[in-house]
Amino acid sequence: MLLNLNFPGGFVSSLLEKIGKVGEVLAAWLLAAVTVIVALQVLFRYVLGIIAPWTEELARYTAVWMVYLGIIVATVRKDHIKVTVLVNRFPAAGRISAEFLAIFVAFFVSLIVFIGSIRLIANNWQQMAVTIPVSVTVLYIPLIIFSSLSMLVLIGRTVEIVKGSAR
Repeated sequence: MLLNLNFPGGFVSSLLEKIGKVGEVLAAWLLAAVTVIVALQVLFRYVLGIIAPWTEELARYTAVWMVYLGIIVATVRKDHIKVTVLVNRFPAAGRISAEFLAIFVAFFVSLIVFIGSIRLIANNWQQMAVTIPVSVTVLYIPLIIFSSLSMLVLIGRTVEIVKGSAR
């Protein structure tokens, strides 16, 4: 047997739910952090008259991480934008095939992002951010983490579909 689908009851679904919940919590914390950082930027600039360029850069880095977490949460929830007018008219087998195709395309894109992010990190690991003492690879690390998680979630979705259609 090429693919063992005999996971303990609901293992894949449970794992996907946990990934989604952790992503939601982390994204909420990052949103709070961005809010505080931007509020500090406004306070420094307009109340205290101090220009603090690190606040803009830190807010941007935090927002990048938050966006990639949102991608994972949307993938787990199946909340990405989709146009289903045509697919809804397909018979059940056609809808399953369309879902497999969508998963394949998303997996392929995630794989390209993963490989590209490794190259970005390899080429830029010594470059430092302008205003905060971290490497710019802090912007590229979430690409590796979240493209890997996306591929894991998409594999889990495939297992769920195969198990569901095997019944």
